[in-house]
Amino acid sequence: MKTILQKKYSRLIPFLILACCLIAYYQVYSAGFIWDDEDYVINNPVLRDWFGLGQIWFKPTSLPQYYPLVHTIFWIQFQLWELNPFGYHLINVIIHGFNAILVFKILKDLELRWALFAALLFALHPVLVESVAWITELKNVLSGLFYLLALRFYLRWRPVINVQSSGFRFGILAFVFFICALASKTVTFSLPAAILLIVYWKRGSISKSDWIWSIPFFVVGILSALHTSFLERTHVKAAGPEFDFEFTERILIAGRALWFYVGKLFYPYPLSFNYTRWDIDSSSFLQWIYPLTFLVLLILLLLFRNKIGRGPLVATLFFSGTLLPALGFFNVFPMLYSFVADHFQYLASLGPLCLFAALSTNLTQSHVVRKIRSVFAGLVLLVLGTLTFQQAKNYEGLETLWRNTLEKNSSSWLSMNNLAKILIDRGDDDEALPLLKRSIEVRHSWTAHTNLGVLAYRRGEKEIALEHFEQAIALGPDQPAAYNNKAYILMNNGSLEEALIWVNKALVISDMYPDAIATRGQILYRLGRMKEAYTDLTRTIGINPGQTELLLLAGDAAYKLGDLDSALKWSANLILRSKEDVQAQSLLSKVLIQLVLKQTPENRVSYCQQMYSNIGAACRPCFIQLVKYFSENNLTNDANQISKALKL
Repeated sequence: MKTILQKKYSRLIPFLILACCLIAYYQVYSAGFIWDDEDYVINNPVLRDWFGLGQIWFKPTSLPQYYPLVHTIFWIQFQLWELNPFGYHLINVIIHGFNAILVFKILKDLELRWALFAALLFALHPVLVESVAWITELKNVLSGLFYLLALRFYLRWRPVINVQSSGFRFGILAFVFFICALASKTVTFSLPAAILLIVYWKRGSISKSDWIWSIPFFVVGILSALHTSFLERTHVKAAGPEFDFEFTERILIAGRALWFYVGKLFYPYPLSFNYTRWDIDSSSFLQWIYPLTFLVLLILLLLFRNKIGRGPLVATLFFSGTLLPALGFFNVFPMLYSFVADHFQYLASLGPLCLFAALSTNLTQSHVVRKIRSVFAGLVLLVLGTLTFQQAKNYEGLETLWRNTLEKNSSSWLSMNNLAKILIDRGDDDEALPLLKRSIEVRHSWTAHTNLGVLAYRRGEKEIALEHFEQAIALGPDQPAAYNNKAYILMNNGSLEEALIWVNKALVISDMYPDAIATRGQILYRLGRMKEAYTDLTRTIGINPGQTELLLLAGDAAYKLGDLDSALKWSANLILRSKEDVQAQSLLSKVLIQLVLKQTPENRVSYCQQMYSNIGAACRPCFIQLVKYFSENNLTNDANQISKALKL
């Protein structure tokens, strides 16, 4: 009877784990989009149509990072709920919950008593909030899902304990899931090494067949990692002086990062979206303490593995090995801002968390201690869950995120610049300016000069603004926004041909950069190159439909090209957004006049009735202008009939 009850309750454990995740992350359901979400979702043109889906897989440079499976999931979500952040957040949380369930299943398959405790530690640890609450980090949770699926199926195919193999088909599925993990984020390339570590942990040795069967995984993983490394340098632009480190300096970065991540797992406070990027000095003995002590730890665990068990050594090797791509040995773009980030240790955290769960469970089996241990585990999970609940609140929106980051890291120039941009967009220039001055004191960045240029331009100081944009180009020669801002200034100064040269430089760097496409569309419109302008303007509107100025230009360009139907669509769309827009009313009036004149006299009234019904009463002033035009141009009978039919 007891066994039956145990089996019954064990079936409820996955639901318990998922429920814990859904509750702990409750506050993210009302959160919005934050940093990088603009590039990955909001302004990502490849999410809009079937053509974009093809680009996701076959044009690596069309994506911020070439993780095609991630962007395919974003594509599906965009078709389902467009830009409603709730759906994106919910998917992240659910996948994280599934990952925690898989952790439980894998550890349970290995017959480990502490499987549930370890899974709940993973589900509720606040360090992982950055990976779950940040929409862009679908990369982490999705790659984690396929990583853990691949691991479970591999261990079912080649079990490390005395159970029967589930068959070769499980090996094939493991390989497929591994490829899916790599297509989500190539940090998962370390999976075959992790499998061999588990084999060593449970068996004490790695057989020749274990090595042979791992070869296909190693080959695919390494090739994928090399491809990602290449794109990080050439496409993401993780290259240049900020990334030029000697090998000894990279060792110092790695050593300190390892201890940093351990510290955050066991004392997760304060957690910040952006940590200070520390100075590296290979001549400083104190900085060498970090890598040397970690090396000593590994040696001691190796020497005492027979006495204390192989688990601590394996957990430490798994932790450091999984973190390897983010330890500074390879250039990744976030190193520009900091050498560490919470989301870097999403999978790696499993090593220390499992070790902690094991140590907490295996100390003794006396009845009293078991009771104390259960209370201790419950308290730990309660504290972690509470911290996760609180930490998730910081991701409700960009302004909240940057203000919270500055509270934790007052030298975060990244936060200063991004918060300043939000304030500038809102018109709070007086609060933005001190932030930018502080940012410049910490680090001369192209983003700070860009924001200062915008402030100067707003004050009418066009020459000063241009100087700031030129400094931005000098500091960020690979940043399309820097060139686009200069082009925008030149355009508004009337230097259209020169502006076109600079905006094209931005589009050489990134041919899908929406702001540059919009700027070029406006320049071409002013140059009278309507066909080219219309292509750029409609392309930008397709990415971001909220740009009302572009709707007007697109409508007018279509009108001048003789495409009255398109002109009607854009101008009517604009009036529905802004009923008092006089320019839009003028354009729609002209379009309506031409469309009605094209009708035969007997069809004009019914055509106007249909149009009025379709585009709504918001366009009533435009029909009044239509009637006025007809009255003034010897079409009084038509004017009277239309006015009467529409009750104008």
